[in-house]
Amino acid sequence: TVRLVVFPSTFLHPTGDTAICPGNKAQLHAAGKGLRSFRWYPEFNINDKISANPWVRPTTTTTYTLYGVDTNSCLDTAAVKVVVYPGAVISIPHEVRIYPGESYVIEPSLKSNCTYFSWFPKAGLSKDNISNPIAKPEVNTRYMVTAMSESGCVTTDSITVLVSPESILDLPNAFTPGSASNPTFKVLRRGDATLKNFSIYNRWGQKVFETANIDEGWDGTYKGQAQPMGVYIYNVEAVTASGRKFTKQGNVTLIR
Repeated sequence: TVRLVVFPSTFLHPTGDTAICPGNKAQLHAAGKGLRSFRWYPEFNINDKISANPWVRPTTTTTYTLYGVDTNSCLDTAAVKVVVYPGAVISIPHEVRIYPGESYVIEPSLKSNCTYFSWFPKAGLSKDNISNPIAKPEVNTRYMVTAMSESGCVTTDSITVLVSPESILDLPNAFTPGSASNPTFKVLRRGDATLKNFSIYNRWGQKVFETANIDEGWDGTYKGQAQPMGVYIYNVEAVTASGRKFTKQGNVTLIR
């Protein structure tokens, strides 16, 4: 009679699968009954391949295999999968400028995968925990945002909102009625301003347009009739929010 003893074929019990964000690290743990020696593979992005508790920092999802030998000289293998989540992504402009009365909606790019946001400082923001707060600070302010993806990965970014103390007014030198780019001839502005008078005359001195509404422009008609292509004279009087007077006379070319 011969008694044949068969030792257990599975004795390795490493830690279970885990997940990390890019740039982070995870610790593996080798465990097993009667474990005598072991080694981890692959050998890259691991601080010690023969350690029982090595740290790994993979750049992509990686399966680490543990090869072990027990005191009975039996062999066993086990695997631990380290999933690397996509990194948190957010992109906002580095710097914007606003003028008196204006505000700016801070919108991350469409490529952002973040769902949780925290802005600092809170002053001048409509909300500090949404992706696209409205910024209307009284002075130049640099806003910092900490954003987190659904996987828990975190990233940061910042934007500087520059506040100009004075409004800017100007007028173009040509326009094309009905076009997509400049369908009307109007005062172009950044910031609040009050229009006193905006008048346009043809080459014979006849007034073809007049308004005191700064948002209203000339569409190239007079009494419902389209005016011919040519040069027209305009006169503008306005006052900015700070009380600065703006007056300008010039020529504009109507193009058809």
